[in-house]
Amino acid sequence: MNRMFIVTCGLPQSGKSTFLEFVANAVKRHGWLSNRNSNILIVRPSDWYPPDIESMPPATRTDYQIGAWEHALEKVSFSLGSNSVVALDTCGASPNSLQTPIGVAQFHKHEIVVIWMATSRQACEARMSPEIVAKYVDKIPMAVREYKTRGYKIFIVKDGTFNDWLKRADEIAQIIVA
Repeated sequence: MNRMFIVTCGLPQSGKSTFLEFVANAVKRHGWLSNRNSNILIVRPSDWYPPDIESMPPATRTDYQIGAWEHALEKVSFSLGSNSVVALDTCGASPNSLQTPIGVAQFHKHEIVVIWMATSRQACEARMSPEIVAKYVDKIPMAVREYKTRGYKIFIVKDGTFNDWLKRADEIAQIIVA
């Protein structure tokens, strides 16, 4: 059983959440999840957004997003002590913005793994406002380069079919289970 802290990177609507669910299901198919302490915990800052966040004024929405991000980082840091695999579902957080959870992960001997959802900008813009997608276009490759520079393992998931993604999720799950 490998101990991992997984961070996703990818444009909004690139499939990060879906792919993490594919990985979690692939791990279950391999029969590894036999006890409470060896599960994959997926933490999404958006889980703490109120249902009406999109209709809020920008300043209020930003306050909620910052609070959700801080809560997610706390949950990740706390969970790394008791979970074998913790995944943070985020667009393009740099290693600098994750100093505390990365430090906690390293203390608990977790491998730092980045899953880069390299879905095309056009595909993401078909599902999300192009203005929002544009905010992340330059940030994500920079974050991935930073992770690479630090020697963390990077998995690249490219545009593909449903079956391509299932196969890639299975490959990553086998590494987790090993």
